[in-house]
Amino acid sequence: MNEYHDFNSFKNSTSGWFYDQKELLTFIKLTSSTSIRNVLMEGVNSAPYEAEFAELQNVTTNDNHANYYGTGFVDGFANIGDLVTFDVYSEHSGQYNLTLRYSAGAFDAQRTVYVNNLNVGKILLDKTTNWDTWSDKTIQVTLNKGKNKIKIKYDNGDYTGINIDNISLN
Repeated sequence: MNEYHDFNSFKNSTSGWFYDQKELLTFIKLTSSTSIRNVLMEGVNSAPYEAEFAELQNVTTNDNHANYYGTGFVDGFANIGDLVTFDVYSEHSGQYNLTLRYSAGAFDAQRTVYVNNLNVGKILLDKTTNWDTWSDKTIQVTLNKGKNKIKIKYDNGDYTGINIDNISLN
């Protein structure tokens, strides 16, 4: 099944799939058939956890820069103690790749990642071209089965203001 990167191409196809990053929906189109079919979408990432809906401490949300997903992003993430906490769910306990989608329009930055209140490491965030440009950085984390709390925190030793759009787990 083909993946389409714009909705018009998907709409004009006979079959395929398209992920709408603004609406966070996956659209699937199948050729006509009278038989029952099961569709397994391997390699399709689940929707990200949008930062604007996370628990926020000392930060704000905004939509004044382009190219973010969802309804906005976390802004003002520039001081020690600033914190964004995501409630995430895992079907199985084990290792996952946590990807942070961010913008660092001024300089390189760093944040500390916590999973279930355990410091799992620093994530180094390369400077982006400007505040309208977003980048991804991945760190490996261990999750429990069920509900987990992932915190992205500006700790002692961290540096530079950033914006956070979302996190995703694979």
